[in-house]
Amino acid sequence: MWRHYFPTYHPPFWSYSFTLFLLRFCLIIYLSMPPKARSGYTKKRKYRGNQYSTESKRSKKEKTSVSTKGLGKECSASARKIPAGLTTASSEGIKECKESIISGFRFVDMRILSSVMECMPCKECFVCDLILQEQAMKRKGCASNLRLLCCSCGWFMEFFTSAQIGRFFEVNRRFVYASRSVGCGRAAGKRFCGLMNMPPPPRPTPYARHNKEILRAVKKISLETMRDTAREIHDIKPGSDEGIARCGVSVDGTWQRRGFSSLNGCVSAISMDTGKVVDVEPLSKVCIKCREHENDPDTPETTAWRADHRASCKANFKGSAPAMEPEGALRMFQRSVDLHKLQYDEYYGDGDSKSYSLVKDVYQVYDIEVQKKECVGHVQKRLGTALRKLKKEKKGMGGKGRLTDAMIDRLQNYYGIAIQATQVILLP
Repeated sequence: MWRHYFPTYHPPFWSYSFTLFLLRFCLIIYLSMPPKARSGYTKKRKYRGNQYSTESKRSKKEKTSVSTKGLGKECSASARKIPAGLTTASSEGIKECKESIISGFRFVDMRILSSVMECMPCKECFVCDLILQEQAMKRKGCASNLRLLCCSCGWFMEFFTSAQIGRFFEVNRRFVYASRSVGCGRAAGKRFCGLMNMPPPPRPTPYARHNKEILRAVKKISLETMRDTAREIHDIKPGSDEGIARCGVSVDGTWQRRGFSSLNGCVSAISMDTGKVVDVEPLSKVCIKCREHENDPDTPETTAWRADHRASCKANFKGSAPAMEPEGALRMFQRSVDLHKLQYDEYYGDGDSKSYSLVKDVYQVYDIEVQKKECVGHVQKRLGTALRKLKKEKKGMGGKGRLTDAMIDRLQNYYGIAIQATQVILLP
């Protein structure tokens, strides 16, 4: 019934022929077109390794592949993607983080530390409103007192920037020890702190107290070390029936100032068998306490003080600075038997005959004469000094092709090599 209202459409016969003709025409045009020219850009090839590569891509894939051993047949994709040792590695990482505790001292900019503290939440209200303050009245030398304050709830915590050991802070003790080790005092340390924009060091009285404690500890350690050196010498060289061993020592002195105006000096004896210090003798011509009471009147109190102070007086030498080395060597040789059960039968010096002449007959009671051994370095140095003196006194010896400074240095080195070679030949 509806076909009467919607009649069927029949296209004309010529439409099919026209469509077929149009398709053939387009195909002919496409086939007749020239091929498209390639552009000048070539895509960069990826490097995938060669025979000389340390590790190929395939081996990397094999390393990163996940093992499904131990998982069920119907395990999810997420379970296969999670590495098998992830849980163990995480626990080990947490354990390492707990064990790796930072220690020591650092130079820290307080502005950076304050900005970091501002990002931390409060312990009570959990609001990030913390500020870092310094309480200058509670500062102890280089140990500052800091206060962490919450502006929201008022919670605060005070702490020092250094650990307290007994009655002193570790940073102050270390500061004094470091200053003395590099040859500086409190004035130089104060200047250093000022240039670094840091708090000043301890005041003079605490600074002197730290000095005394450090001196006591250094003396104790040095005595123990020298006793250990003496034991090593006894183990190397057999002793006599009385337990006294013989060894050679190298003796040399040092002074606080160069020249002949130094008021303080030190003489040391180094074992030729172990290369360690076996004894030392500090010498000084001044005492601060004696200077303070130098102009005191002669009263019974002053006489009593001098009698008590004589045992602890720092001035243990009277004479010139060059005479400190012979005196120190004599004192060490005289107490060697009582102190370490040792006899220094060989003296290695720098050519100074004054020291050797004093210690030559120290062990005369034991019918032992100390033998003098020359240092090769000092012998060749004296040769160079004599040649330079001769060149200066005798005109015409210097110049090109003659006794020049370079020639003297060469002769000096050859002289030392010849002495050492002769010693090797003469050894049994």
